[in-house]
Amino acid sequence: MKRKPYQKSPRLEAGRWISQRRGNPAPVASLGVLLLVSLVLARQAFAAGFTNASPMLNPRVLHTATLLQNGKVLVAGGIITNRPALRTSSAELYDPATGLWTATAPMSVARINHTATLLPNGRVLVAGGSAERAALRSAELYDPTTGTWTNASSLNTNRSFATATLLPDGRVLVAGGEPDSHPLRASAELYDPIKDIWIRTGAMKTARSGHTATALSDGRVLVTGGSGMIGSILDSAELFTPSNGNWAAVGPLNQSRWRHTATFLPNGQVLVGQCSLINCTPRANRTRQLCCAMGNYLWLAATKTPMHPLY
Repeated sequence: MKRKPYQKSPRLEAGRWISQRRGNPAPVASLGVLLLVSLVLARQAFAAGFTNASPMLNPRVLHTATLLQNGKVLVAGGIITNRPALRTSSAELYDPATGLWTATAPMSVARINHTATLLPNGRVLVAGGSAERAALRSAELYDPTTGTWTNASSLNTNRSFATATLLPDGRVLVAGGEPDSHPLRASAELYDPIKDIWIRTGAMKTARSGHTATALSDGRVLVTGGSGMIGSILDSAELFTPSNGNWAAVGPLNQSRWRHTATFLPNGQVLVGQCSLINCTPRANRTRQLCCAMGNYLWLAATKTPMHPLY
């Protein structure tokens, strides 16, 4: 595979965060209010045209779902929810043409909180995660044409709750995550699918897990939030540059967030949304910090000065 040269985008020289609502900052809502809001939004979504799909073969959480080049969706791993604490290696495929789920070959290892990345060759790279409270180094590849898994080279470092981002040259950046116990990972590594090797690259400025990593139009990767040391929730953000393997801190989020979402928009902005309502605050800060404050934020390419939330 010929790698594309790295090109810097003039639109993302610096950034700031803004909210999508106006007015004074609202107080952090209680869990009950957040659940109510979620129910209302769900009802609105269905009213707007959402319909129920066929249920999966196995109810599961903490799995991955990957859109394949053939239009099907690969779901792998997780915990089978009707069998408490049962991690699974099983995988299944959703076919939007028929609306049905079918079983496919299982992974070699039962894992949760892993990453799954669609590669340019159509295969899916699954890496890391945890099995029976032990963070994993192992990685494997799913081939949709044969419906089988093969072992890939192992990560240099065992990690769970990490991120995996496909770069323009076909490599995969895996960053951060948790080992078997603290401290968290700030390290990062690159997977080369042609050579089937992992190569260490520059470490992030801040160790984190449960963060997001978003590929930008200029090839860089924006990392936001996550859980930091001693259970703190982070508002920091940083950018990875593939051409030199370096990370640079950028303006912080307006709200600390963990296990949230970050979506690249067609106009070059990144939309950062709510975090998980369940187990929203990790470990020691469960009663003191909430990352589920209402409001979505945008990364803007204009200035290094962060904006305060505007509701």
